[in-house]
Amino acid sequence: MKNWNKYPLFLILLVSGLLITGAGYAGEHTIYASYSKQDGWMTPGLSLVFQGWKDGVYPWELFTRETSPAMAGAQNEGEEETAFAEETVQESIPAAEEAADAGGETTVSDNSQKQADGVSENSAAPEVLDGSSMVSANTAQPKYDKFGQLIQGEAPEQQTQQIPMQIPGTDSVSGNQGTEVSGGQETAESQQTEAGEETAQDGLAEEENKTYAFTQVDESYFDDALFIGDSRTVGLDEYAGFDDKVTFYAATSLTIYNVFDSPKKVAQLEDGTKVTIEEALSQKQFGKIYIMLGINELGRGTTESFFTVYANAVNRIRQLQPDAIIYVQGIMRVSGEKSRTDKIFNNENINARNAALAAMANNQDIFYLEVNDAVSDANGDLVTEYTFDQIHLKAKYYQLWKNYLLGHAVVRD
Repeated sequence: MKNWNKYPLFLILLVSGLLITGAGYAGEHTIYASYSKQDGWMTPGLSLVFQGWKDGVYPWELFTRETSPAMAGAQNEGEEETAFAEETVQESIPAAEEAADAGGETTVSDNSQKQADGVSENSAAPEVLDGSSMVSANTAQPKYDKFGQLIQGEAPEQQTQQIPMQIPGTDSVSGNQGTEVSGGQETAESQQTEAGEETAQDGLAEEENKTYAFTQVDESYFDDALFIGDSRTVGLDEYAGFDDKVTFYAATSLTIYNVFDSPKKVAQLEDGTKVTIEEALSQKQFGKIYIMLGINELGRGTTESFFTVYANAVNRIRQLQPDAIIYVQGIMRVSGEKSRTDKIFNNENINARNAALAAMANNQDIFYLEVNDAVSDANGDLVTEYTFDQIHLKAKYYQLWKNYLLGHAVVRD
């Protein structure tokens, strides 16, 4: 002990290193899950903590989170998650090369066929009218069905202010009201007026309910596009060869729960100022917005709660960007080996959540993109050769993702 007293700095460094390493291993399946197992080797616990620190994920979050991802992941194995998973149809996915090379026009119904039985394209999702009423992961919620609809108890105050996640106006259009004159006889003039009103109203209803099909576009389509996402979207930005006109608001460990208030301000304005994504969306308008979030959230909450928070976020974006086409991209799957050995980060959980996300699409201003078609093998797993850590793509394969987006674009009149 006397010898240790001669080297107090060394002792402090040793103890600190042990504590940090312990925190890293304690959180490798929770707050540091997205940093684990790089290049086939387990990342040292010390490295996990420092990587997380860089992205605003701090060790004390192991104790400050109300519900840890590990506990939430265990809940996913409960009865509600099992019942939902049993309804999900597992379909084989075409080879990645075939999907990447596919061109021409693809109808939106192609994607809807891959949804689970019982998933309706017209499923209503709640729309928040005030950004301050955004559903919080730490707020007690009433019971919802598997797509986030209230099924028990009265809705909280913010729920009463929500409207269905569909373009409003359809139900209010009516062309059946006649104009009566004295004696119950309709004049020729009133009949003509009624016919004209019916035609105008029918045309308005048809325009409001118009849906669009996917088509092939060139890269200029992305000139007014914004990509929001986590580390996978960071890779898309760095390796897919997008033009400088394309905007990316992406950061490692970004989730649907903190997309508007991430501790790390990931949006940058034209003057170089760093702001939150919500602040940036309030200042600049985009023509298309692509969202890829969900892999980091697998250990948190249930499919139902994930859907509710995601739907609120999408609706908030719609309010801030009323003219934008919103693309909800399915969560990219993991490799077969990762899926078979991980209780949380596996393709069964991913498929269940993707089926819920697909239900958001109204095919008018919100569209679902099954990007897994571009990078999955015949078993529906991320192609092993395409990934360096069983989760993220190798640099050269981000082009497959980009090619898929080019072949699945919407051009509105």
